[in-house]
Amino acid sequence: MAVARWTDPGLTLGSVSDLFLVVCPRCDGCARVVRSWNATHRHWSPATLACGGCGLARRAEVRLCCARCPLPVGSAWRGPAMLSARCRCGQCGRWLEIERRVKVMPRADWIDLSCDACGVATRSSYQLHAVPLGGAAVAADLCFGQPLWLQTACSGETLWAFNPRHLAYLRAWITAEVRERGDRVGSSTIAARLPGWLKRTARPTALRAIGRLERRLAAG
Repeated sequence: MAVARWTDPGLTLGSVSDLFLVVCPRCDGCARVVRSWNATHRHWSPATLACGGCGLARRAEVRLCCARCPLPVGSAWRGPAMLSARCRCGQCGRWLEIERRVKVMPRADWIDLSCDACGVATRSSYQLHAVPLGGAAVAADLCFGQPLWLQTACSGETLWAFNPRHLAYLRAWITAEVRERGDRVGSSTIAARLPGWLKRTARPTALRAIGRLERRLAAG
């Protein structure tokens, strides 16, 4: 019987992150987030989100951030995030604090915090941290923060893929009985960075999860 062999082609997550299939924020259908890599200037072009079901269209805008902001410049994050701010009241000097979950990035680089003691509102900067939806492990795209369309439970964790190419790579890796490193393959490839839980998962279990993702892909 022939042994299923697989040679790592050297793909990294960056090389498959030009397309993300995501859950549309308007109709919950399958939407596409597309961006392209500018090799000359070594940066990603502004991403676009488009849903063929409801017609939603968005374009990521460059957002200027300070050096300490946890979100990178131009991230255009639109998914769930935790907003936190802390400052002294401009009227009475009391410390004002807030921490809340937000579904979209605020339009401005500041928010108003109201003092319960004197009732005066003080303008404050804030920080944003990407967080999972509802406390569950939810994978999201890297441009708008929308949940990935291709994700499913597997061995108590979440197995996900950005797009069909990424999913096909995962199937090939899981199916293989012998896995070989390709020429000039480093430690940053998708295979090298797969989580330990997936490597410990029984092949039939992982393949059932891959099958669910493939059916969801076909249905989308």
